[in-house]
Amino acid sequence: KLFSHMKLGHARKRTEEELAKVAAKYDNIHDFIANDYQTYAVIEKRGLYDKLCGHMKRSHRARFTEEELAEIASKYRTLKEFKKNDPSALVTIRTRGLFDKLCSHLILGHARKRSDKELAEIASKYDNTKDFIKNDKIVYTTISARGLMNKLCGHMRRLNGNNKVSEEELAKIASRYNDLKEFREKEKTAYKHICEQKLYRLLDHMDRKVVYYSYKELSDIASRYDTLSVFRKEQKRVYDAIRSHGLLKKLCGHMKRGKGGVEEGYVPRKPYTNEELFEIASKYKSIKDFSKNDASALATIRKRGLFIAYCGSMKNRKRWTIDALRQLTLDYDNIHNLREDEPGAYSSILKRGLLEELCSH
Repeated sequence: KLFSHMKLGHARKRTEEELAKVAAKYDNIHDFIANDYQTYAVIEKRGLYDKLCGHMKRSHRARFTEEELAEIASKYRTLKEFKKNDPSALVTIRTRGLFDKLCSHLILGHARKRSDKELAEIASKYDNTKDFIKNDKIVYTTISARGLMNKLCGHMRRLNGNNKVSEEELAKIASRYNDLKEFREKEKTAYKHICEQKLYRLLDHMDRKVVYYSYKELSDIASRYDTLSVFRKEQKRVYDAIRSHGLLKKLCGHMKRGKGGVEEGYVPRKPYTNEELFEIASKYKSIKDFSKNDASALATIRKRGLFIAYCGSMKNRKRWTIDALRQLTLDYDNIHNLREDEPGAYSSILKRGLLEELCSH
């Protein structure tokens, strides 16, 4: 009663006229495939594509020719590789019934295990690991997994995690770059070796722009200096980064402050009395101005627990939202001015890890 209207068995084979009638409804091949893929597949399989779909626009990509499909298929050794890298070409081959003709060389299922001799033969074609990985990553991975790197790739110039790269080679690579961000992106392995061997001095000539220093970099650079004044003069950016992250005491505690352990020209002052602190605080209407002009007095007030008593009536610093920070940074074209004019906003950007996102311009 309920299924009497349905056709039993396989659907009736449609005639060419019926297929043409359906195809005529569409003027774009993309819409045809999206809305009636079954009809499209039948047209492809019967070789009627040009006849019935010639009027349609090809909005996605040009149709593969058989020569193109043969060329694409010849690049792969296994069906798994082909499916992963060129699924659209593989689908087209299957739809047109060309699989046996164009893919007979492919290994189905798992690839046959290569012998050490075959691996050595492929590895001998390359003189550096970068090209080897780029063109034959599966072979490279197999060699690495079997522990044959030294035996089969010993002749290659390599920057990988297996062998220590010499300082001269790393210096040569680093000398080709003037921007640390570009170096990190294009020479990831070389940068990794520099970090592991603590050779950060090879990066000193590079412009860092808004790239973060890692903790290891800051620590290593600071460890090369024994006087704070010299460190601050020669490595101003590093010093500022250490100070902004609150690591001055931890990373620079070993340094002398000029002659006799005190910064040259520094005259120690007597501790503030509470009366002096109250008098200084009464001059300011906002925490921002107080922090900018008398940071040491404000720090002492906080330390003695007098902040609410002495500064409670002051206009407190703004709580920055991400949208407000983004709007603010658009008014500046360099980090220095932003940091000088809006220390609170700059500190908020640093703490939230938004420096590159908001200040890259």
